[in-house]
Amino acid sequence: MGRRKPEQPRLAMGTERHSLMAAANMETVDFCCYDNSFKAVTLADLKTMQIEVILSGNALYSQKWAYREAINAAQSKEELEAIAIEFTFSDFSEQVEGETE
Repeated sequence: MGRRKPEQPRLAMGTERHSLMAAANMETVDFCCYDNSFKAVTLADLKTMQIEVILSGNALYSQKWAYREAINAAQSKEELEAIAIEFTFSDFSEQVEGETE
């Protein structure tokens, strides 16, 4: 299955995209999803995704520091081996519009 031809220009992610969409008075742009499918998204959608990316990154970074502290506090090989490193990823799929974690 080949890639479909975009109906709209693709713009860079982030504030540059926000500014260009607003300046061009564009209601939607195509967004490439994780599975290489495209979905039309609004400026509000992009802003929501940007916040979710930031929140998810902060949550992962916090977990990393907690693991680092546990590793540094370990007094023996056994204590170190007992540390199970399993990152928990944020899931915003069930979140209600206008609600934040």
